[in-house]
Amino acid sequence: MNDNPRAVGAALRESRVNAQLTQQELAERSGVSLRTIRSIEHGRTEPRRTSIRLLAGALGLAADELVDPGRGRRLRIDLLGPLSVTGPGGPIDLGPLKQRCIFALLALNANHTVSRDDIVDTLWGEQPPATCANLVHTYVSGLRRILRRHLLEDLVTSAPEGYVLVADPEEVDLLRFDALVAKARLLVDTDAGDALDVFEQAVAAWRGPVLAGLPAGLRRHPLARAVAGRRLASVLEFADLALPLGRHHPAVTQLRQLADEEPLHEGVHARLMLALAGSGQQAAALRLFEDVRARLCDELGIEPGAELRDAHARVLRDDLPATATNTCPAMPLPAQLPAAVPGFVGREPQLSRLDAMLAEQGTTMAISVLEGQSGAGKTALAVHWAQRVRDRFPDGQLFLDLRGCPPEQPVRPAEALARFLRSFGLPDTRIPTDQDEAAALYRSQLAGSRVLIVLDNAADAAQVRPLLPGGPGCAVIVTSRKQLTGLAARDGAEQIPVDALPPEHAHALLAAMIGPDRAAAEPAAVAEVAKACGYLPTALRTVGAGLAAAPDQSVARCLENLRTRGLLNTARVPSMRPAPPKLARRAGR
Repeated sequence: MNDNPRAVGAALRESRVNAQLTQQELAERSGVSLRTIRSIEHGRTEPRRTSIRLLAGALGLAADELVDPGRGRRLRIDLLGPLSVTGPGGPIDLGPLKQRCIFALLALNANHTVSRDDIVDTLWGEQPPATCANLVHTYVSGLRRILRRHLLEDLVTSAPEGYVLVADPEEVDLLRFDALVAKARLLVDTDAGDALDVFEQAVAAWRGPVLAGLPAGLRRHPLARAVAGRRLASVLEFADLALPLGRHHPAVTQLRQLADEEPLHEGVHARLMLALAGSGQQAAALRLFEDVRARLCDELGIEPGAELRDAHARVLRDDLPATATNTCPAMPLPAQLPAAVPGFVGREPQLSRLDAMLAEQGTTMAISVLEGQSGAGKTALAVHWAQRVRDRFPDGQLFLDLRGCPPEQPVRPAEALARFLRSFGLPDTRIPTDQDEAAALYRSQLAGSRVLIVLDNAADAAQVRPLLPGGPGCAVIVTSRKQLTGLAARDGAEQIPVDALPPEHAHALLAAMIGPDRAAAEPAAVAEVAKACGYLPTALRTVGAGLAAAPDQSVARCLENLRTRGLLNTARVPSMRPAPPKLARRAGR
């Protein structure tokens, strides 16, 4: 345990503020008393190990990051996809576009000088403004001011001819990628299996094209082109190792992602054809050949070369490595959806909005958030719809209760990612412990697939965001008692409110449970039960089950018994009210 309570308190407060939690909210999430949290943050007491573990878990941290704050990585620069920079206090906004471009160029050549002339050429090309030298100085000064606010004032330094970004190898994903590739190549001749695992870690670091989203002039810079070439070479080497070892599914994942970015590269598509065929998708492999052949003819006026023709012939002859069926037995696709609730009624507006998001399936990633109070039937609605459309997602359906409501301990994103990756057959030894790296591997696993992900009972957007796929074809349904506006604003999620049922649907739900004849015999009593339950499905089902278990007793008598025992609240519960009826609260969400 850290012998400096003030340091632990400062680390706890910083982590809580970064998570946008009040002390009260952290207390509710962690199960640690508000008084204890206040005492720790003020450095008045040395916290118990149990308290540290609970607080760290609620904040999505390892306990060591609170006990020894210096152990956490102070900086993370991600270039292998959209540019992203994270400092000690969280994500860093680097400012205007040209400042971001300068930072990206320096990071591409980390620990080496980038000349001022190179920066000018990258930003303005052949027609730089007369004040370009002063503008570069201004942009670099702006970057330094931003970095200074994040305690990173020494990150960008001046050199005689330009500027240098000084970073440790573990702080830049490009440097980590290069180190892993070098390690994998050293292992190839001695242990192909270990080399394959290291190559897979390396290629999983990619989240898209290098510096995706930044101007084309920067992405065409020789440094960026060289990085893209290193990615291409590493994926091809990975595939060349994976196919003879029968590891077709991981090869398909990486090759598909690269094929989208290299639509005319015959080597990529030849290997993808063999990987598809090796994983039992011969028809898809043959369709791929025809698609590539058509593109080559239309865009270049040529026929496929020898490598692509050879792969096509091997698929037709079923001439695949003999180890394929023995080394890598096919994993069953995940089918994790719970059974749909019987007697589901109503919710046509919400179901229509969920159906509408499938109209763009294949062109965008669809995210919908079902928001409502406890007992409103969010989970039942999500599962009912998911079961109805599961055939639209042939590559699997994932389901996870994120336990986002106190007093339960929320599932950490890293834990959820590990569960999902294991669902696709990845052993624990191949699942990164770093959350960002696990998320990158998860997105790579889902690339080019059609998978439905249901995330039940989410605590907040930060818990959900690492679990989102990275491309089109997949769909995500989230349920939460909170309004996840951050997920809507940043990730394009559609917020769908789930309120209490209309009275007629509440009556129909009770009638389905106790029988239509019995409901018709006592319509007033059934209506009173529905009203007393606040028209909330969970409460209605709980009461309906009790009524069905006592068929000889009148509905009115059962209602009176429940009232006498204090299990009903006759007040109608308004939409999104935080305190649901007693029965709904006891019955769960």
